Amino acid sequence: MTTTTPAPIPTEWRGITFRSRLEARWAMFFDGAGIAWEYEAEAYELPSGRYLPDFWLPAVVGPGTPGVPGVHFEVKGTEPTDAEMRRCFELSDLLGGGVAYVAWGGLPTAPYDVLAPAGTVARDIEFVASQSHDMGYWFCDCTRCGTVGVQFEARAERNCRCHGPDKVRHVGQRLTAAMEAARTHRWWNP
Repeated sequence: MTTTTPAPIPTEWRGITFRSRLEARWAMFFDGAGIAWEYEAEAYELPSGRYLPDFWLPAVVGPGTPGVPGVHFEVKGTEPTDAEMRRCFELSDLLGGGVAYVAWGGLPTAPYDVLAPAGTVARDIEFVASQSHDMGYWFCDCTRCGTVGVQFEARAERNCRCHGPDKVRHVGQRLTAAMEAARTHRWWNP
């Protein structure tokens, strides 16, 4: 028996038609969390061909760059193929560093808890750097300045320079509410 993956459903959100409902849900999450985003903002010529990342998040901070915002965010319905991951590696090489994330599968279920058992929430976002990748990343925000980032195990202290040696993991109510709203939203087709 052969199983097939359902075709993506083009979905409109805020006047933009996304290629899939999952991409629209991520846009809803970004809006609810107050995260600025651009959809398919810029295409890149890579060794493997032309690549158009799904989202550019100009104000989000990524690993290793406290206070330096701007990351690409790719959305996939299923685990990325080797070819899809290769494009992310090539983009990282082109731009001089780890600037890409890949999320796959549906949005996580409530409660929005990055400390959930392996295989539930945190596995769904991978940080992609030059020829390598690491799982366990999630959106988090600093309790002092509100800077939003995507960090390993939601270690918000890596987003900014507000924290000293204290290790603060924080996923605020704003992020939790935004994720739940995006995950459970229903589109109605008249």
